[in-house]
Amino acid sequence: MDISAQLTIRAIRARGLNVTLDRPIETASGVMKTTPLVLVDLETQEGITRHSYVRCYTPLALQPLVQLIANLEGLLTGETAAPVPVEEKLQRHFRLLGPQGLTGIAMGGIDMALWDARAKYRATEIRDGTQSGWPSSKHRISPRFAPCEEPSVIGSS
Repeated sequence: MDISAQLTIRAIRARGLNVTLDRPIETASGVMKTTPLVLVDLETQEGITRHSYVRCYTPLALQPLVQLIANLEGLLTGETAAPVPVEEKLQRHFRLLGPQGLTGIAMGGIDMALWDARAKYRATEIRDGTQSGWPSSKHRISPRFAPCEEPSVIGSS
């Protein structure tokens, strides 16, 4: 059974967050005092919302990356929430621009959220016993693979 065909992208949201590090990181190009992150939320029409985050290495690229991911929502809304077809579509869309730099980071953030949505969907099916072909209810799922609750707060203090 192809579970990806049962999920459809409803919305993609991106939020920038520049987290101050407790200990700055020294790199060849200088000292990093913050970690610029983009939080990606992917919502399906089936009611599953999942997340990912990507790092853009410099605060100068934070807003452009947030905007790029937000711009991709229009391209992907209504598409099947399956990582491989979405990646193929994004590869075609960025063929001239290339999949490196901000485009690659944006594609990676969406890809991780898609895989997270698939995992959540699969875990829900397993928990509810609606997935055909899975072992009977006498088999238990390891707590390590059981669905996790969503964090109540994402951010820094």
